[in-house]
Amino acid sequence: MKKLNKKGMSLLEVMVVVLLIAGLAAMAYPSYLTSVEKGKALEAIRIISNTVAAQQQYYENNGSYATSFTDLDFDISGRNVNVSGAAATTDNFSYVLGGSSVSATHTSGSSYTYTISGNYTEDHILCTIGTDAKNDKKICSTLGKQNTDSIYIVE
Repeated sequence: MKKLNKKGMSLLEVMVVVLLIAGLAAMAYPSYLTSVEKGKALEAIRIISNTVAAQQQYYENNGSYATSFTDLDFDISGRNVNVSGAAATTDNFSYVLGGSSVSATHTSGSSYTYTISGNYTEDHILCTIGTDAKNDKKICSTLGKQNTDSIYIVE
């Protein structure tokens, strides 16, 4: 009688492979979340950079800064952007025009609560950590170099 040569994997081998994959995924997930958050922050940096440049141009032309996004010479509109005077919101941030600066505060449901701001007379953008110092500091540090314990420069 001939023996059958069974080929395949046992249940134990499959479970070991699944556990290894789960372990690797668990280690990679925090890095993935930080990358996603950094991508969201780049939206704010782009809008703030454009706003600062537009405010500087507006000041050159009018002798004062604009008090509404609609007065500026750039189109803030885009996917899921709502503009109302000196305020604008996207899926990820709430933007506010101030007397000499514009700020973007993170608004999504994640644990990050940082604020990104740009002053109309300076050449840098600041990322200020919020209430969750560990997560907020992590995202701010990925955007630029450290200036103080709580603020990072994005140049």
